[in-house]
Amino acid sequence: MSVLQKCAIGTVFAALIGLGISYGPVYLFHFSGLVFLIAVLRAMLVKSDGWSMRNFVADQTRFRLQNFLWLMIAWYAVTIIWSRNMQLGLFHLFYISNGILIVLAFQQAVKTATDLRKIISVSGIIVFIEFAICFMAGLFGIQWPISPYSDYIFLFGREPGFSENLPSSAIEAIRHTPTGFRWNPNDLAVTMLIVLPFFLFYRKRVVALTGTFLSLVIILFTGSRGALIGLFVMSCAFVFLYLNRKQKIRTIAVATVGLLILFAASPLLKTQYPVKYREISTTTDALNKYLFTDHEHVNDTSSITIRQNLVSNGLRELKNTYGLGVGAGNSVRVQMENDNTHGVYSMHNFWIEILVEAGILFFILWCVWYFLLMRKVFFIGKRHPDDFIRYNAQAASLAMIGLTIGLISMSSAIYFLPMYLLFGISFSVCNLNKTESKVLSEKLDS
Repeated sequence: MSVLQKCAIGTVFAALIGLGISYGPVYLFHFSGLVFLIAVLRAMLVKSDGWSMRNFVADQTRFRLQNFLWLMIAWYAVTIIWSRNMQLGLFHLFYISNGILIVLAFQQAVKTATDLRKIISVSGIIVFIEFAICFMAGLFGIQWPISPYSDYIFLFGREPGFSENLPSSAIEAIRHTPTGFRWNPNDLAVTMLIVLPFFLFYRKRVVALTGTFLSLVIILFTGSRGALIGLFVMSCAFVFLYLNRKQKIRTIAVATVGLLILFAASPLLKTQYPVKYREISTTTDALNKYLFTDHEHVNDTSSITIRQNLVSNGLRELKNTYGLGVGAGNSVRVQMENDNTHGVYSMHNFWIEILVEAGILFFILWCVWYFLLMRKVFFIGKRHPDDFIRYNAQAASLAMIGLTIGLISMSSAIYFLPMYLLFGISFSVCNLNKTESKVLSEKLDS
């Protein structure tokens, strides 16, 4: 294994931990990524590992799905020309650059199916460590030190994520809300949506059942309504797109029993976790109000009204730009100027954020690209002869289905490292599929 590949693997794992090891805005991932970039530049200079500037440019400008992020950063850079706040735009370019760095690291880290197997195995260990951290918070209120709800967060150059003036019941609920390595409960819940399929399709039943159960419980601990809706959509997709008839019957039976147990335990859960129980039990009502109730008829300070105002502010400004977009990162400025979102300035809907900032044309390109990538990985999962590649393809495609809804629940996903890791896995699956198909074709020709 070359030094470059080792640096790439380290960058992938550091990205998985993300903000979990950081000080202020600086993550372990940033140091690892910098080392990886230095290793890349060195490889280009000495032309080792097949690297050269000409080969790199030729490879990254080819017309293929995994190079779309270069188009994204290029277009967002162009939008800075007409954006009203250049600083916000430059921050956005930095965030997208980190996403591209993760994808490049994944490409260099995974050359064979064996490489991917090792990365998935170690990633599983890291995820189980995060599970343990989440359960310590959810059950005992013991938070990871780098959490907005930790008593020690000031030691890491950050401020607490809640006011001490809140009612004691609210503070108690916050103390028992896990954030894992993600800082934000919604981000953690969406991370669990991504992680869940990789346990769901795992061949060893003990690991599969344990990981699936823990992922589901952590989503419930966060109380994220958006993640719950994403979980429902992902569950329907899993049953009807990935299972045969016998598996469907068995899965529906198990799910029914699980729901009955949950229903029977609801009085206890309501007593032990009243705030989270109220949030989860009102998910359907909240979705209905968000989609069909005018914001003037909802409590002005409710999260539903705030989210409605965020969207309406953005779409109104998009119309004023004739569909061109307000520019990279400038949806934040739009919200600040309207001043009707009670200090919440992130769009809280990544699909709308892309539409408002990058414009209608790029939004269409993003949606088409996302669908094509998901479709391609899905069919690899259906047809590939290798069990491990098929497993990763199935898990990645189902995770992308869940992420489709999860992107609506987060404040923003432009700097959400697990999303780029999922893209990296998807691209690796596509590359391995292409490589193995080429090898098989050469064998048949000979």
